[in-house]
Order: sequence, then structure tokens, then C-alpha cells
Amino acid sequence: MLKEKHKGDLDLRGKKYMELPQEFELDGDLRLEGSRLLESLPKKLKVTGRLCLDNTQITELPENLEVGDDLNLNYVPIKSLPEGLKVGGDLFLGNTKIHSLPKGLEVGKNIIINGSSQIASKYTAEELKQMCAGVKGDVEYL
Repeated sequence: MLKEKHKGDLDLRGKKYMELPQEFELDGDLRLEGSRLLESLPKKLKVTGRLCLDNTQITELPENLEVGDDLNLNYVPIKSLPEGLKVGGDLFLGNTKIHSLPKGLEVGKNIIINGSSQIASKYTAEELKQMCAGVKGDVEYL
């Protein structure tokens, strides 16, 4: 089991089983890509670097999640983003079931959406940009 506070990058890519504390703060990047048995994240999570959740079974993110750099959500069965989500870098959404963005969403750079995501079939990039005043960069479709 990991400590509640961790300094430095944490690379758990492809791990078969892991358990994170219910309150977890990481001063660095958290890489969980391909961790197929991880279905949830700690209720309180703060990552000062990048949070990579590509190819995981995560179905929801904790409320008030703070990510200091990029948040990668590609090939993740998540359906919505939580209230109070703050992303310091880019937000990557690819092949997700997310159908809308929360009004209080804050993104320091761009939202980059793979065209096969459900949100891509509902809104134009301009409509999404108008919905989320807290996005400092652009909304882009790939």
C-alpha cells in the first residue's frame, strides 16, 4: 500500500493489482495506463504533474480532482467528468463515453478530443468552448 503523500513520479503502468489510499497526493506524474483491474481512484486525489489513465477500467473521477499538468483519458469507459475538475495542462478525451463537460471545468491549455468520443457527435468545438469558460486554450477535434 502506498503512503498518502508521495514525492516523485509514480509509474504503475500495466500493473495487475494495486490499491491506492483513499486520500492521495502525488508531487509528480501518476501513470496508470493499462492497469486493467483498477476501477476507481481515491476519493481525494491531487497530482501536481500528469495523470495518465489511458486503457484503464476507471468509470468515474473523484470530485474536485486537481491535476497540475495533462490529464489523459483515452480508451476509458468513463461517462462524465466531475464537478470541480482542474487540469493545469491539456485534457485528452479519446474513445470515451463522455457526453458533456461540467460547467465549472478548468483547463489551463487545450481540450483535445478524438472524433470517436461520444461528445464529438453532440457538440462542435466552438459550442464546447462556450460551455466551459474555464478553458484557457482551444477545443480541438482530431
